[in-house]
Amino acid sequence: MTATQPQKPRRRRLAQLERLLPGALYSWTEIEPFVRVSRETWRMRVIAGTAPPKVPTGARGIKYRGAEVLRWIDDPTGYEAAKAVR
Repeated sequence: MTATQPQKPRRRRLAQLERLLPGALYSWTEIEPFVRVSRETWRMRVIAGTAPPKVPTGARGIKYRGAEVLRWIDDPTGYEAAKAVR
C-alpha cells in the first residue's frame, strides 16, 4: 500500500472582464488588469485614501465598488476617497 500525496487546492481562474460596471462589486483579481498598479501599491493607496475603499463582503472577503474604481481610473492622481461621515 502506498501513501498518497495530498493534492494542492486548485486556484479558481476568473474570466478576464472586458469592462467594469458602475453598479457591481469587484475583487482585486478582477480590477487588476484595469488599474495597472501592483497589489501592494493599490493597498497603500487605499490606506492613504487615494484609491477606492474596501467593501467587506464577509469574514475575509474584500471587494471594490465599480463606480469608485472607474472614477479612480479616470483620474488616478486626483482621486480622493469620500470621507466617512460620523
